Amino acid sequence: MCGRPGHYVMVLSDGTRPQFAPPRRCACSRGAPVRSLTLPRWLRVVIAGAALALLASCSFMELAWDRADEVIVERANDWLALRPEQEEALRARLEPWLENVRHTMLPRYADFLDELAARTDSGGFEHGDAAWAQARLATLYDDTVRSMLPWLSAVLSDLDSAQRRHLAERMRQRNADYRSEYVVRSADERERVLAERVIRQVERWTGPLDVRQKALVHRRAGDLPDTAGSWYHYRVRMQAGLLSRLDADAGAQPVAHHLEAWWVDLAARRPRQRRATEALAGAIGHLLVDLGETLSATQTQAAVRRLHTVAADLRSLAALSGADQ
Repeated sequence: MCGRPGHYVMVLSDGTRPQFAPPRRCACSRGAPVRSLTLPRWLRVVIAGAALALLASCSFMELAWDRADEVIVERANDWLALRPEQEEALRARLEPWLENVRHTMLPRYADFLDELAARTDSGGFEHGDAAWAQARLATLYDDTVRSMLPWLSAVLSDLDSAQRRHLAERMRQRNADYRSEYVVRSADERERVLAERVIRQVERWTGPLDVRQKALVHRRAGDLPDTAGSWYHYRVRMQAGLLSRLDADAGAQPVAHHLEAWWVDLAARRPRQRRATEALAGAIGHLLVDLGETLSATQTQAAVRRLHTVAADLRSLAALSGADQ
């Protein structure tokens, strides 16, 4: 789940780590995610579990959460081609993890949303608030990802050679999709797609943006540094490291350490990429804070109400007992 300065909140998408961006899609550099960590969709479903409420009612969120284990198993099969006994082992590991996420992480996401709403409602979102939101979301993201590493590393370590080849092929396919979508498009096309995405997702929270606000987004989208290529090479390197550990039967603990370095610590980033990512995050923060300053009272209050509603829905889900689900 991601949050952004100035009246909006976002969720994880396309494997990116929370940065300042419009709802349901983390900010992009000329159309590319700020952090492309290639979390498969079957993992993002629950890593962004709190985001199930973002575009849905509480009752729908409860239904979706009730099926979360089946969704994860289905997505895992797409990536890993699990055998029946592996599916059952995965389900057994997921049940306690999902309960822990529901009871411990969802209330923390709700607290974040309520505070974000309060800061937004208190007279506008400042750049200091943007720094607070980024730090808070980074902590939530890191804690959620770390909590899933024991079961995920166990599943990955149990793959046979055919399943590892299947995973490598799925990575290759997704890398090709990523490169086509973010790396090889023309600059004008990337900027247009990014601006339209920002507008579309912001409007989910604020209602329609006016012509002046849309023009601001289009104008500023072209100013963002392009980090798509560096993230593409980073993900390829880290994927290769994971596959080499699996092929060597390294065991669950080394696999977990590698995933944490990849998705949380970003250990393999090179200095130039670190600097570019920091610059991009700052530019995105400025863009969205500036956009937030143009919002009308009606737009602001619509976003504030939505943030509080989602927070309440998350708390309701977290409070359900096993018999209620």
